[in-house]
Amino acid sequence: MASYNVSAVEGDNSCSPACINGGYCQNQICFCKSPYAGHYCEEDLGIVTRVNFFVLFLMIIGGLIIGFLLAFVVRFIWDCLCIREPKKLEGSEDEWKS
Repeated sequence: MASYNVSAVEGDNSCSPACINGGYCQNQICFCKSPYAGHYCEEDLGIVTRVNFFVLFLMIIGGLIIGFLLAFVVRFIWDCLCIREPKKLEGSEDEWKS
């Protein structure tokens, strides 16, 4: 069986008071999980999103603009490569109308 050093967990290395909000203690220092901070993870930073909504909005608008421009360029190239001038019909206009 493995032996554990209980004094490292409960002795001099434990945090007093204990870490809260999911933080863990190591060498008398609390390491907090996001969005908490402080000596004992007592402060809620209120961070819910990692990307600002304004930045997200700009990224979406930029992506749409780039997408439309790319579609326009691809369509332009396709039209240049695939559309050829129509051939002139031989004969008079009256012949092919009837």
